[in-house]
Amino acid sequence: MTATNSLRPGVFSTYTISSGSAAAVSAQYAAICARAVGGTAGTVYRFSSLEELANTFTGGALYYGARLLLRAGVSQVVCVPVSTDGTEPADSAYGDAFDAVAAIENIGAVVCDSEKAAVHTLLKASVCEASAALRERLGIVAMANAESAAAQALALASERICLCCPASVYEGQTGAFYTACAYTGLLLTSGVGENLSGSVCESIALDGENLAESAVQTLLGAGVTVFETVGGAVECIRGMTTRTKSDGVADYSLANVSTVRIIDQVLQRARARMKLLLKNARGNAATLQSIVAQMAVLLAEAESEGLLSEFATPLASISADDPSVCVVELAFTPATAINQIHIAARISL
Repeated sequence: MTATNSLRPGVFSTYTISSGSAAAVSAQYAAICARAVGGTAGTVYRFSSLEELANTFTGGALYYGARLLLRAGVSQVVCVPVSTDGTEPADSAYGDAFDAVAAIENIGAVVCDSEKAAVHTLLKASVCEASAALRERLGIVAMANAESAAAQALALASERICLCCPASVYEGQTGAFYTACAYTGLLLTSGVGENLSGSVCESIALDGENLAESAVQTLLGAGVTVFETVGGAVECIRGMTTRTKSDGVADYSLANVSTVRIIDQVLQRARARMKLLLKNARGNAATLQSIVAQMAVLLAEAESEGLLSEFATPLASISADDPSVCVVELAFTPATAINQIHIAARISL
């Protein structure tokens, strides 16, 4: 999703954003970087079943978090233990774990069990760099304390990071990390354009009473994904990223996590489709016309799926600096999730 200064043949993409103001099993994988009991610190493990997981780990946040994700329907969980005795390691161990998963393809989200701001900053850098290298993903973190969560969300301020609050209980284990894992499972097993507001996380129970409404409003304003208990079930109030400002000014155009996921998917589809043309592509009118036609079809498909609200006719041209480079320009507007419906009734008696 960034310009690539490379001589390697391939299909690359960039984007700029301007603001005018479900499957049962996930296609993408989840990655967990957390404390564990068992395994080897810093080693990458891949699990697609609870049995495989239990053969390597016997406890720790990583073990229970991976269990939660697999049961939620995530097709594969990539695990990197930062410690093997359940203790909290140095921040650098998390940095090493993030580096280990950064180059892995098809990761939709990376979740970690640390509530430390320094670790969250390392995760933000990792997912942003991976996304810039065309391996788009989100980072999912969590904090139990509402006041700390609001401050941390404002500090992170990234469309690539979601911060969950408060803590929850899963299989006798308590922590905000399990809220983050439940949210990750919900995210990866839902459609990219699906509005997660009010979605139920059946695997967890909140640790304590619901937050006061004043605290909820503060958290949502800061870009925190807040959970509450409604009718005995835990619901996600609103699926958000921590990007609530642009250049210091309030801007919620990237606050809905579905907006970021739609952008990622459209560009991933565009790269995949153009890659099929690359072998026989030539710098002539026929190739350029074919590219424009195929991109128009792709955008129309995304619009028909409800992912886009509108798009402009694609443009294709040969770079003036390098005749072996074709520049394709796409302009589209992701369909924004509606989080409120106001009913105005006019009643005559």
